[in-house]
Amino acid sequence: MSMPLSWWEYQDAYHNSELCIVGAGIVGLSTALFYAQQRPKAKIVVLESGNRPSGASLRNAGFACFGSVGEIADDLKHSSLEATIALIAARRQGLALLRKVQGDKALSFDACGGYELFFSEEKEAAEQALDLLPKLNQSLLEAGVFTKELYRIVRPSNLPQNSFKGLHLAIFHAEEAALNPVHLWQSLLHKCLSLGVRYQPGVALTALPEAEDGKGYLCSCSGVEFRTRRLVMATNAFAHYFLPNQVQPARAQVLVSAPLAMDLPRGTFHHHKGYNYFRFVEGRLLLGGGRHLNPQAEAKLEANTSEEIQHYLQTFAQEKLGIDGLQVAHRWSGFMGVGKAKMPKLEKDTEGRVWAVRLGGMGVALGTEIGQRAAALCLED
Repeated sequence: MSMPLSWWEYQDAYHNSELCIVGAGIVGLSTALFYAQQRPKAKIVVLESGNRPSGASLRNAGFACFGSVGEIADDLKHSSLEATIALIAARRQGLALLRKVQGDKALSFDACGGYELFFSEEKEAAEQALDLLPKLNQSLLEAGVFTKELYRIVRPSNLPQNSFKGLHLAIFHAEEAALNPVHLWQSLLHKCLSLGVRYQPGVALTALPEAEDGKGYLCSCSGVEFRTRRLVMATNAFAHYFLPNQVQPARAQVLVSAPLAMDLPRGTFHHHKGYNYFRFVEGRLLLGGGRHLNPQAEAKLEANTSEEIQHYLQTFAQEKLGIDGLQVAHRWSGFMGVGKAKMPKLEKDTEGRVWAVRLGGMGVALGTEIGQRAAALCLED
């Protein structure tokens, strides 16, 4: 049963709010953190429709990545090399800022490196990646993104603890890592609360707040109505409800196996332009992907899994990873915000609202810096 707030609760959480942030994921909480650091006396309220974020911040697979060569090669079909290098640079800078703000221990950060895998039937895609490799490495060096060559070829015989079937080629990138998404979010929330930020879970907007002359924005939510001077929309995939032509949801399905009785390689792993990804966690396989099988079916905000993709993932584990008789302990899905443009949407609209959405499946890498920039946009006034 929903109960009305007391006067004291309303006054503490909502009255005279200087900044309201809609969405308590990585971007939303990062925005609150950086704003509070600059305006320590400001009343900042962060709204979350559920008890905790339900998009990607807590439901991702724990990859600190910035793009495999196969994924980058696919991006270059729709974007210039300069724009692609700029996006990789933004992801790397974002990860560096995340680590600086949170600290590796709080993130359970594991600098394990990453591998992109090409199997025997993917020799053409492997050749395309190999053709791009020298130019990509050189462009990243010339742009100052890295000080040494990032990507290097690894032959299957040199891959540690390789039980993969029919592996043709791997490309290694030492800068990739793994982390614990829940530890990241809890650390970020703790920092915000310590600065006086009000976190209000279970509060959903009933409409997009409109600007009122001289009065800020009127926010109508489930069970409460209030005004705020500044507004940030940090809802990522859920921005689709307000910007259907600019942000599309993309459901990502993941499974975790029961403990495996085999030696497991260390690292993060990508396959098929980044659509498939896996790593080993506490002796278990964590495997996600398959969205490319039916992109239209996965372009929805339904928190379930599909038999088609879950079967594909289990078959992939057996036929490619050499894991027979896989027993699944847990399954879930999360939601990315994607669009025609790979760069996030970070801008003020004509009403002065700040949009910080469409992270393109790279929220771990981009979220902290996008939050920092969103806070800076708010501080301009």
